[in-house]
Amino acid sequence: MKIQINRVFYNFIILLFLMSCSNNSGLSNDEKITIYKTSLNTFFDDDNLIVSINSANDLLNVQFEDGNSVSLEKKLVSVENNFWNKKFNFIDGSSLSIGSINDDLNIDFEVSNFALPLSKNFEIEIPFNGFINWVTYGRNGESSNINSHDIPVSPGINNFLVHGLYVDGITEVSIFYKNSKNNIRYSKKFNLNSTEFSETIDSINIITTVNSQPEVQRFVLFCHRSGSGPFVVDQFGDFRYYLNVKPSDIGNPFYGLKQTSDKTLIWSETNKIYEYDINGNPITEHNIPEKYGRIHHDILKLEDQKYLLTVNNNELTTIEDIIILYDVSSQDVIKEWDLNISVPKSDYFIGSDGFTDTWNDWFHTNAIEYVDFDQSLLISGQRSGVVKISWDNELIWFLTDKKRFLNESAEIRNKILFNTYDEIITWGQHNIKYDSVNNDYYLFDNGLGRNYEHLDLFSRGVKFDVNEDDFTYEILDTYGEDYPEYHSPIISGIDFLENGNVLNLFGSIGYELTYTNNKDWLGRIWKNPQPDYGAAIQEYDINGNLILEFQISSVVSNESHRFYNRDPGIYRASYFNF
Repeated sequence: MKIQINRVFYNFIILLFLMSCSNNSGLSNDEKITIYKTSLNTFFDDDNLIVSINSANDLLNVQFEDGNSVSLEKKLVSVENNFWNKKFNFIDGSSLSIGSINDDLNIDFEVSNFALPLSKNFEIEIPFNGFINWVTYGRNGESSNINSHDIPVSPGINNFLVHGLYVDGITEVSIFYKNSKNNIRYSKKFNLNSTEFSETIDSINIITTVNSQPEVQRFVLFCHRSGSGPFVVDQFGDFRYYLNVKPSDIGNPFYGLKQTSDKTLIWSETNKIYEYDINGNPITEHNIPEKYGRIHHDILKLEDQKYLLTVNNNELTTIEDIIILYDVSSQDVIKEWDLNISVPKSDYFIGSDGFTDTWNDWFHTNAIEYVDFDQSLLISGQRSGVVKISWDNELIWFLTDKKRFLNESAEIRNKILFNTYDEIITWGQHNIKYDSVNNDYYLFDNGLGRNYEHLDLFSRGVKFDVNEDDFTYEILDTYGEDYPEYHSPIISGIDFLENGNVLNLFGSIGYELTYTNNKDWLGRIWKNPQPDYGAAIQEYDINGNLILEFQISSVVSNESHRFYNRDPGIYRASYFNF
């Protein structure tokens, strides 16, 4: 068997041998130079550069990052300073270059960034392998700082982005170059101005009314239906990130906007899947087959280049009742779930909406979630309830009101969940979420037509669990029902953190929708007068305490648009990580 010995170990063995001879006062200059070269080469690598050279008596003491040092006789060597290295010139005519910490790097940034106006592109020339780390300093103490993860860099020109600049004024940023041992080799501070915002973003106003835990950093992702692209605010309500990609039509939201586990952003618009990385680079911009029309309401990335989509089927007479799993790489529909087959129909709650001659929007899918442990889908239908269906499109359970399905078979009625207090939480609900760690569920109960009346006008987030053995559910907590002024009959959403915090989006405060019965529930669509804000975001801690609240406003200024002079609110909001 051939044994390979790496260079450092080989040089170290030679060094020990030569140093064992150093007690011999008759050691020649050539032998001493050989020892010096071997010693320097032994300690030097990309993670261990020279940090200093000090002169003491007749010796030069060369100190390395790891604390080791080498002493050389001055009479045998001179040192030449170069860019991030020291050149040792020996009296025998030989030389050796060893990496050395320097006090300067070639680093610069672009003045403007159209795609990411609250970010800056930096370019840096790196001498040795290592990592770049940056800090954007917030205006509200340490919890408003944004710290990057380590960005690997290699010798030569490297590019990276710094995020988290403020909309106006100066933002202070530090750049750090480190080795893999986390030793800082170089740092530099910059005062940066963000690129001027577009008129649309300037029109969005955020008022922070509650912030009882400012020391705990959180970020929230959303876009406004008045026409903005995706943006992120911190717990102080300050814009810290904006992706300058806008919808083609004001009022049509970026459906399903969320951050994936890979930190990319995904959403859909019309019939196209979008995925961008945090640096503003498109990963996917792909149209689905014409058969499925437009992607509406939600999108979920299941795995690499495979997306669960809520779509239509143009070959059917019904709409918003098809789910597909689409593979962008192969451009194939891998699987299709037709809810017409698995889910019973009813118009007891919401029937004809007045927009169509026939009652074809019977389910109205508005959210989808994947449950990994049994490969099932959770699907929220505004007009029916929440269903859990299997990978093979079989109904597992139905979260709804039994009154809506009294005429169904016993097999169907037995799959409808019930609770001890007979409390219904599916009043036009949105945004079903599943906590796989605790086996809990979250949804946003809009309160549209609560108890089949136009009374008890409030919306709320609901946390509940399900016992699939006896088809029961228990409400564990609710969030926001004490704020009837935030009643949001449509859109809206909910999200959660592992620490138990819950994010509530009241997304349609400017809407009215005066429910009379299942045939007459649109009523007066807009409140008159319009409220001062069209959406509100609340955050609750694990004990149910309100710890954060934003009120958000923006009106559509296009006189020809159906939303003119109205605040159409926010479709969805979720937690975000840089």
